[in-house]
Order: sequence, then C-alpha cells, then structure tokens
Amino acid sequence: MVTKEEQLICADGRKNFDEPGYWELFSEFYYRDTNAPSYCRYYDRPNHAFKTPGKACLTKSGDWEVQ
Repeated sequence: MVTKEEQLICADGRKNFDEPGYWELFSEFYYRDTNAPSYCRYYDRPNHAFKTPGKACLTKSGDWEVQ
C-alpha cells in the first residue's frame, strides 16, 4: 500500500497552524518584560518635505505601528 502525504509549509517556516508564528516568538522575545527596549526600524520617505526617515515600531501584539 502506497500513501501520499503533503506538507504545507508557511512563508514564515511554520509546518503546523498550532505552532506560534515568527512574529509571536519575536514579540515575546523583545517584550518579555517592561525594561526591554522597543524594537523600531527606520524607513525612507522620499515624498516627505524634509526627506527625513520615518519610524515604525513593533507593538506587544506583534504588529508594526508608525510613529
């Protein structure tokens, strides 16, 4: 008897939907206590009047928020 089994691998590397995703693990690592610094990234804003970079920070829920 031959059986065929397919595995679905998500873009973030998860093989099961019950496992925590990359961003859940990332936010737990960076926000496990209140003394942890916020994780922020700067991005280009070419249409801004002064061409200054924008800032986006990761929230405790794992979403990016523009500041």
